[in-house]
Amino acid sequence: MSIVEGYQFTKPTWPQNPFVLKYQDIVRNRGKAISGPLLVIHGEADPVLDIKLTTAAVEQTASLFPNASIEYHSVSGTSHNAAMNSCQWIWMDWITDRFQGVPAAAGLDSEELTTPISKSAYQNERNWWVAPATGVVYSLNG
Repeated sequence: MSIVEGYQFTKPTWPQNPFVLKYQDIVRNRGKAISGPLLVIHGEADPVLDIKLTTAAVEQTASLFPNASIEYHSVSGTSHNAAMNSCQWIWMDWITDRFQGVPAAAGLDSEELTTPISKSAYQNERNWWVAPATGVVYSLNG
């Protein structure tokens, strides 16, 4: 039994609060115009964010803004972190192209990828966070 069981921590009307509504509009990640090329990479086994939500957001944005440049890669069987590690060549090449001024094609380019090596070779998720035990001191004198 939880010590907080039975307690209501929010007011029933909190979803209608103007500050909550403004925050939700600010962080909403679908259906908004994008100002430049967008690369989205998502692991299908992501425990943090369901890939169906990302796919829906990408597809909605692409349909509302057909001239936007969106490149979307789903990576089969990988988690949140492993998706980025397993297709590093894609995002490194994509970033290189942007810095070199290579124009990105308009529209949605969507692809499902498989990992180049066994999925077990990638770290699933971090189960720790490294933080300094003491304050960091910066000095120009060494």
